[in-house]
Amino acid sequence: MIKLQVNNSGARKDIVSSAPDKVDTLKSAASQLGSVAAGHVKFRLVEAGTLGRVLGYSEAPDFAWSTCQ
Repeated sequence: MIKLQVNNSGARKDIVSSAPDKVDTLKSAASQLGSVAAGHVKFRLVEAGTLGRVLGYSEAPDFAWSTCQ
């Protein structure tokens, strides 16, 4: 499972979980939410599980996704 997390004012919260094959849908939804929030949030995709490996992150102004290695 992949989790989409939002960071608003320094607090991270899981907002949705999905199967790995739906990553593009999660990215699109996050970009739309970021636009609605006027850029005051950051997002990251995290692999669910004990390690919680960060797979990518996105932030204002364009909410383009960067991957983590």
